[in-house]
Amino acid sequence: MIELIAPFTEEKIRALHVGDEVELSGVLFTGRDAVHKYLHEGGALPLGVSLRDGILYHCGPVVLEENGTTPSCGFTPPPRACRNRP
Repeated sequence: MIELIAPFTEEKIRALHVGDEVELSGVLFTGRDAVHKYLHEGGALPLGVSLRDGILYHCGPVVLEENGTTPSCGFTPPPRACRNRP
């Protein structure tokens, strides 16, 4: 298992290979198909939010526990993800 802690570097990402098992930790952002389209078309992130050297994980609905943790966060399959992309 390869552990990656945000913020990430290009060197760390380029060292990954197809099939590698990766554990991500740190601040990660989630978004559904509409947010990807919004950002691609020039939409702005909220003040204080930066995706530089981080991850925007395309996933389905996320439910936060009362303590702020997320027990699971499933990805959105590519056909759905690509539906709103140019």
